[in-house]
Amino acid sequence: GATTVLKGPGTLVAMRSSRTWLSPAADASLATAGSGDVLCGIIASLLAQKYTPLQAAAFGVFLHGAAGDFASRELSEEYITAMDIINHLPQAFLTVKNK
Repeated sequence: GATTVLKGPGTLVAMRSSRTWLSPAADASLATAGSGDVLCGIIASLLAQKYTPLQAAAFGVFLHGAAGDFASRELSEEYITAMDIINHLPQAFLTVKNK
């Protein structure tokens, strides 16, 4: 019953009892030192907010990718740091909230 996140080009979220979800957001900006730690922190914070493990993993992967996309557009994907991803999380949250 574990939820699994496999981070890479096309990050996967899977749970044995449900479908596998493939994130559409995966560019070079997410292949930076500390990026996986940021993703883990996002998922942990969503779990603390009472999201189910599957919801936290899928939403966390989406937010992580969206924040990386926003950072890439502003700074160039070759020079993104984990802190840049963190700094663009509010923009990613607002994008989801306003839809």
